[in-house]
Amino acid sequence: MSNENPFFLNEEYKAWKKNSSYIYDTVVTQCLDSISYTVSMLPDVTKMDEFIKYRCLLGTNQPSEDETNSLLLGELKIPRHDLEFDVTDYSSAMLPFNSTDKDAVSCFKIVQAIHVDSPVNVVRYCQQEASLIGVRTSKSGYLYDQKMFPSKPQENSKPTFTLGECVGDSWAFEFDTATSTKIATGSPLFDESPDTLLIYDISQESSNVIHPFYTIAMDSVVCDVSWHPMSSNIVSVALDDGGFQLIDVRDDKTAEHRCAAHLGGCNSIDWNCYAHHIIVTGGSDANCNAWDIRNPNKALHTFTGHTDEVYKVKWCPHNEALFASCAADRRVILWDPARIGMTQSEEDSNDGPPEMLFVHAGHINRVNDICWAPDSLMLASTAEDSLLEFWRPAANIFAAATLPNVTDKDLE
Repeated sequence: MSNENPFFLNEEYKAWKKNSSYIYDTVVTQCLDSISYTVSMLPDVTKMDEFIKYRCLLGTNQPSEDETNSLLLGELKIPRHDLEFDVTDYSSAMLPFNSTDKDAVSCFKIVQAIHVDSPVNVVRYCQQEASLIGVRTSKSGYLYDQKMFPSKPQENSKPTFTLGECVGDSWAFEFDTATSTKIATGSPLFDESPDTLLIYDISQESSNVIHPFYTIAMDSVVCDVSWHPMSSNIVSVALDDGGFQLIDVRDDKTAEHRCAAHLGGCNSIDWNCYAHHIIVTGGSDANCNAWDIRNPNKALHTFTGHTDEVYKVKWCPHNEALFASCAADRRVILWDPARIGMTQSEEDSNDGPPEMLFVHAGHINRVNDICWAPDSLMLASTAEDSLLEFWRPAANIFAAATLPNVTDKDLE
């Protein structure tokens, strides 16, 4: 268990902030008005003369009936790393953090808020149409066409589509990655009962209520779901009893594989988008486990480094050998499985195993969700302290983990 003493946390954060310029290429910190348990970076990236602009999705989680909840669209603007600047030219355009230009100083801002009728647990986007946003709340599931809503929330606004039979509180929600026409989520049958996994096909909607075409009763509460990268028919499910299941929605209502993954809950699961037979899970036992679904009876490797339960694991979409995990110990860890078994000095071994590539210590409360940028090795993380952070470790850290990209032009 991590030290929760406020003085210790404050001193630890100040030490991290003092040294951040040496170990990061990018750090942007934004204190949100309310907690967001979810973050998702949209695929569109806008490159301007000296800046690059990203968009991300957030969702407020205010359990009080007196508070309103919203789906949030934010914009991040940071200097471009692919340009070589003249260091003698200190124009305001090149120094957004010190500029008097209001737009340049505001590196992150909320540009749209859409009213949601209950606390937001998860927000994800449809890859085929990024303006179609899926929201899983503490009560139900909804789809919003972001382009059809004004920038400021209106209490009488209704979702574009409602997911039928999707009731109760769940943190599992994901579009399939192959076609983005299917959605998987969990739904409790009634209080204190195991969940039902619901699968929807949004390409078949005929009204503003979409009904599931596939349902299956699970052995435990559904904590997370992840689709096979190349198939819209196979989904992996992380369960609160510590196991995970693989399900083919074309078959009858039985699971293909049932594996015991963690002591305690299996909180998160993610499929490697390069090596399609590899998945990673994160659990309440503070460990991350890698699995080969061709032989899922035993974990390939256990990644130890967190000191409290792991909430989310995400493979890097740009490098098959990297994944990230966030946990209740206030840390985000980047892992490189290719470094497993590498020789370490005694001093290095005191910092963790060789596969522990980088530890982000910029939060002072548990980290709820993480997301990779669509075009780079930058990550976004959101935590219980209402801090949203965008950060990218220094390039030399990744140099030790990856081989340089050599193009045909370089070989000439």
